[in-house]
Amino acid sequence: FTAHDKTRLVSTSNSPNMRKGFGTYAYLDSHLDFSRYEMTFIGNSPFDFRNIKWIKPVASQRLAGLLKEHDIYITASRNEACSNSLIEALSCGLPAVALNNGGNPELVQQGGELFEGQTDILEKIDRVANNLHHYQPNIPSFFIEKAAQKYYEFAKDICHDVKKGLYRPKQVNAVSAIHFYIMESVLMLWKGTNTLRR
Repeated sequence: FTAHDKTRLVSTSNSPNMRKGFGTYAYLDSHLDFSRYEMTFIGNSPFDFRNIKWIKPVASQRLAGLLKEHDIYITASRNEACSNSLIEALSCGLPAVALNNGGNPELVQQGGELFEGQTDILEKIDRVANNLHHYQPNIPSFFIEKAAQKYYEFAKDICHDVKKGLYRPKQVNAVSAIHFYIMESVLMLWKGTNTLRR
């Protein structure tokens, strides 16, 4: 539960690109029940807000402190493979209401709700706000070592498949060949470094 009169929502984006969810944030600026909620946006926005409080970009430590002052994280960003902003918010203990798109479902898991668009975002915000005690214990944990290992395994699989002819890059030219050999060299360096640490 929240000890404040209003449930505090927060969104972040350093990029003002409209694909970062600004159409949805504009909708919330006009349709959110501000007698029940307050909302803060931290970062760069392509337009001003009327009801949402706007804080310009801040350093990482300050951002973590600001996130922890809120109750729910909102993200409407599209086509994010693995949103660092969403991971940061979840890691700060905030349940999320996230667009059902890209890697968001895999990140949020049981630690929040997914929405499809303007038709259901308000209902999903209400659901999380009314059940913070349920979502907070179910926020997934993220560990940099595990994430790095997953990146390593993914890159290793690509190298293997390219060498065996199981995968053919969309563009095959001198630049893509150089990128492939750089990736392969990084993988060998990673493997050697981790072997020495053991």
